[in-house]
Amino acid sequence: MNVNWEGILPFQGEVLVIEDDPTLGALMVEIVEEIGAKVTAFDSADDAVTHLLRANEKCCLAIVDHSLPGQIQGIEFVEMVISRWPDIKAILTSGFFDRSRSGARISRLPAQTMVAG
Repeated sequence: MNVNWEGILPFQGEVLVIEDDPTLGALMVEIVEEIGAKVTAFDSADDAVTHLLRANEKCCLAIVDHSLPGQIQGIEFVEMVISRWPDIKAILTSGFFDRSRSGARISRLPAQTMVAG
């Protein structure tokens, strides 16, 4: 996959980390903060959407786990974000990702989305 990350480094806005595993979430936040980003973390996509709707600061990147508690799963969050905020780049992650069930949806995600899992 060829992803164009031009304009994201240095980070020009907030980075969202959406991960329900506290250890993984803390690790991702630490790594992204070390490279100079302002990070806001959530354990559900539902809370992250609410934040985006109310945010005054521009978001430039969302790092999203696929399997999350709440009404919105990771791939749904990415689809929603790309539709409403097309400038936000996304990384969709999962340790338990079933490509046979979600492969078609993944293939329709635009180039600003990276899938890791």
